[in-house]
Amino acid sequence: MINFSSSCCRLLPVILCLIQLSTVSSHAFGQGRPSQHVLIVKDTVNTKDFITNFVLGKKAALFKGLYTSSPAHQLWSDEYFLNLQDVPSDSVVLIESRKKENRKAPPVEMNFKDFVKVYNITDQYMVESVPGFLR
Repeated sequence: MINFSSSCCRLLPVILCLIQLSTVSSHAFGQGRPSQHVLIVKDTVNTKDFITNFVLGKKAALFKGLYTSSPAHQLWSDEYFLNLQDVPSDSVVLIESRKKENRKAPPVEMNFKDFVKVYNITDQYMVESVPGFLR
């Protein structure tokens, strides 16, 4: 299974971006390249095999249902986050509204637990990485 806390997986988005940048052409998206079969993967893949077979092997894949086998799928619920004891009372996250994009409007800070209480019933969404106290 992929260990998402490993340093290798933290670098994965950078690696994938570099691979994409190295293959950029002047053609419109999807033009000028042969079609490629996309492998559908429903089993867990260890980090070494993932890097070797998909990243370095430049093999397209669609990973389905892997999240449901993760402990986080069962553990990370709204109730879990609201009942966390180690959340600093001054913990804030950056949020934006999704109704209409406004690039001139800066993100707004909101207390993390307040955000968890309202994100399902409002147009607000978090626009930053996982808060430090959850890492």
